[in-house]
Amino acid sequence: MKDIIMFLATFMLIILLWIFVERSYILLVKYIQKRKQIPVDNPPSGGGFVFPLSVFLLYALMYSSGYAPVTQILASNEPCDIWLLGLLVVCCVSGLDDYRPQPIIPRLGAQIVAIGLLFWQFSYVLDNTLVPWWAVTIAAVFMIGFLNMWNFMDGINGITGCMTLASLIPLLVLSGPSVYLWGIPAMMIPATIAFLGFNCRKKAACYAGDIGAISIAYILLFLWGSSLCLRWEFEVPAWWSVVFFSVYIVDAGWTIVLRLSRHENIFKPHLNHAYQHLCHRRGWNPVAVSVGYSVAQLGISLAAFAEPVQECIYWYVAGVFVVLTGAYFYIISRPATVEVSPTYAR
Repeated sequence: MKDIIMFLATFMLIILLWIFVERSYILLVKYIQKRKQIPVDNPPSGGGFVFPLSVFLLYALMYSSGYAPVTQILASNEPCDIWLLGLLVVCCVSGLDDYRPQPIIPRLGAQIVAIGLLFWQFSYVLDNTLVPWWAVTIAAVFMIGFLNMWNFMDGINGITGCMTLASLIPLLVLSGPSVYLWGIPAMMIPATIAFLGFNCRKKAACYAGDIGAISIAYILLFLWGSSLCLRWEFEVPAWWSVVFFSVYIVDAGWTIVLRLSRHENIFKPHLNHAYQHLCHRRGWNPVAVSVGYSVAQLGISLAAFAEPVQECIYWYVAGVFVVLTGAYFYIISRPATVEVSPTYAR
């Protein structure tokens, strides 16, 4: 408990320092642009760097104490720290994109490289179970979509951190007795709480940015994949655990489908998500929406572990996606009550 409080205080101090540095940078940019008579364009916040920082700090602490945390996860002869390189790649490109928007090619390229390293991470299980190439291809497309889906979540105050907590908790339960897989969430949860202290309010002091959202998604993919591989080795696959991310999969998935049907550019900013409709068109408090989303997701995820539900788990998963789809179309069909939401959502 003392360590958790120490980490929480450390991350809060880091974020405070970041906010001071970033605001000083913004003021300097504004001053230079004003002197040169250039239209002022504030750079977006990248305060979410604390999420990957928490993971790198965990590894640094473990290695400094003489314990290599990643030498034995899936098999005794398989090193499993290659995923950190993928995390570093997406952090560098996403962090650069936060302050100078990058073309889609380098961003997508970095994500493909990172996903490739993640597959390398789990190569031992994939090789032993003879997974067909088409299944790997489908999984790769899903994982890239998952990274970008999480990136959409920086749109309103608190939703990135709240949904991260709602996903980490069931992943902890799924990972079972794996001390290593408990280590990363144990470090990320204090970082998330510290971030929420500055983000989960009407006037957010900072946002996660691409570096935070993309890195969170990548870390969650690693934790989820590691848990699946551990259970796979005991011949108890848990594909049903996709329900841990069902709320946002439905929201993001149907939004993309509808935008494509309207021939819209899905890479352009928009306000078509259900949570954006609630905040920007219905005028709901963005913090309340964030908390509501995370509570719904956490309830759905934890209910999946109940013994009666496990007996018909895939029917449960199908039912969850059907109900959430109905809720999505109900929300977006509601008429707007405000032209511009009277909130401070970004």
